[in-house]
Amino acid sequence: MATLQELFARRAALKEELEQVEATIAAFASSKPVEIWTRKNLRNTGWVTTRLDRGAEDGLLMVFSDSTLSTPADESAHGGWVVRSAWEQYKLAFPDAIGNAIGAY
Repeated sequence: MATLQELFARRAALKEELEQVEATIAAFASSKPVEIWTRKNLRNTGWVTTRLDRGAEDGLLMVFSDSTLSTPADESAHGGWVVRSAWEQYKLAFPDAIGNAIGAY
């Protein structure tokens, strides 16, 4: 049986998850660029890629070097630009990585 404190913590976590889901739904069709950062270089950051031959079909977040989303980022970079809808989906898929290994400005 959960304590009252545990129930409040669970409710807070569920509210946070619901906010993330709502943001993903709202941004689903958005192709606006979002600038991201990584603690490691892109090559060593989980589930991101800079290779044009990989990406959406592999479930990876494609990172570009500029806000026009026209040039792949260098794999040794510590950030770049991504499509907003893909970023929102990434955050849902890997919530533990957000803020620890990767984040947005």
